[in-house]
Amino acid sequence: MFSPVEGDNDFVELINRSDKTLCIKGLQLANYYANKIANFKSISDSYAFMSPTEILVLCQSKATLLYYHPNAIEHRIIELESMPTYNNDDGSVVIALDSAIIDEFHYDEYMHFDLLQELEGVSLERSNTETSH
Repeated sequence: MFSPVEGDNDFVELINRSDKTLCIKGLQLANYYANKIANFKSISDSYAFMSPTEILVLCQSKATLLYYHPNAIEHRIIELESMPTYNNDDGSVVIALDSAIIDEFHYDEYMHFDLLQELEGVSLERSNTETSH
């Protein structure tokens, strides 16, 4: 979520773009701080799996996410104790395993559709899962 509406929480969607089932144990969500990857947050400390093409949503409050996004699939939401801070104007979402980068997405407010009048509550989505921007 680029800039959530008042009361909503940030969320990050992960997609398994492979044709294999993936174990997400040990995966971490992070961001950049002072040009270094920082603020690592554990996604799962237990054995959990993602099927091919499955999407998981990471957020701090499952109840809040379901309130503001009632079409979300509850069993695909993972509630984290805390989330890295993601700026509303630009930033990077990083997925890591043992502090090694697996994937990252760099975003900025100019990625939104030009004719949008309001950006609050509008998610950014990677149009090509094979690139990092």
